[in-house]
Amino acid sequence: RMYSDRPADERLAQAFALFDETGSGTITRRDLKRVFREIGEPIDDEECAAMIDEFDANKDGLIDPADFRAVLSEAMMSGF
Repeated sequence: RMYSDRPADERLAQAFALFDETGSGTITRRDLKRVFREIGEPIDDEECAAMIDEFDANKDGLIDPADFRAVLSEAMMSGF
């Protein structure tokens, strides 16, 4: 089955898992920095903190699946 044929929730979970290296159910600053480094766009601590702060709804310093969905929704709306 092609990736695009999978339900949106399944695709979202797979994308989230790419960030959540430890399987903790959250994306940490370390996870975020690692992914950006892996795609050739390293970010510094300040940029990383700003990104998490923008989308961290409960302000625990982590991105959970609901926060991640909001990030992707905003990216889609902006034409990313």
